[in-house]
Amino acid sequence: MKSYEVNTPAVSVIMPCYNHERFVEEAVRSVWDQTYRSIELILVDDGSADCSREIAAELKAVSPIPMEVVHKKNGGIATAINMGVRRSQGSLIALLASDDRMVNSRVEKQVRELECRPEVGILHTSAFRVDEFGRFLYSMGRTYTPAQGSCLREFMLGEVGVVAPTLMMRRSVIEDVGPFDETLPIEDWPYFLRAAAAGVHFGYLGEDLTCWRRTSGSAGGRTSVVWRSSIKERMKYLRYFDSKDVDRMLTRMYAYEFESALLQRRYSVAQEVLRDARRMSRPLSRMARVGLWSVARNAARSMLPEGAYSFLKRRLA
Repeated sequence: MKSYEVNTPAVSVIMPCYNHERFVEEAVRSVWDQTYRSIELILVDDGSADCSREIAAELKAVSPIPMEVVHKKNGGIATAINMGVRRSQGSLIALLASDDRMVNSRVEKQVRELECRPEVGILHTSAFRVDEFGRFLYSMGRTYTPAQGSCLREFMLGEVGVVAPTLMMRRSVIEDVGPFDETLPIEDWPYFLRAAAAGVHFGYLGEDLTCWRRTSGSAGGRTSVVWRSSIKERMKYLRYFDSKDVDRMLTRMYAYEFESALLQRRYSVAQEVLRDARRMSRPLSRMARVGLWSVARNAARSMLPEGAYSFLKRRLA
């Protein structure tokens, strides 16, 4: 188990930005409003075609904290994060997309937690899920089991998760694990797998410290490229496990992709997953039950009041 030292760290907030002229000022000001003061902001404009770049420049001119605005050709979130990390100085790295917003105590609480837990390399929290207008939808804390400790097996079985916009990680983790993979269509969970395989321990704060915005243009939709890449990445880590675990993991990989495609109404993608699962001799009936249950659960979550949904979830657990 790795151990890390923290000496009153400066925090670098890395903010990838792409076509978020409606939201970027709110995101930036949420960083300015943090109760923790030893902080810098690196905003990386990933080739925006709207006015994000101009708005960022205006904000930089009046920023009360050290702020840098970097412009690059469009290359995806991983390229923006990596560039931001290279330009940053802090011993701790926090991520925030330019359409999300921090609660003003987020950085202070995460720094305090990392100071108390030197074994933790990546710290995440719960988050408020909000709509395009910032209206509360639900707390993410009741939708998944958070990754904690050494959890490669749990990641592979789909038993734990991380809300990526809430991350704070030590720079030494990036030095050990390497940068985000810029060749993949999704940047976050492949990095978590790689970090877990390298022995990095995860920590969790069960507080909603970020407002994670759901928009019509949000990244992460299941496409043929995304789900096939997802399966391929997970395959890399099967060698760490015995045959019994491997069989369960293969089934869960396909079930997760099928479930995700259904939830996003990508029905043609769901059919592709089923066809490939059949070719790999995965139990299709179990996948169908998992996928349909997930759709029903998410429908209930969106329609029922939070208290009623929590009660129903406890009764069915």
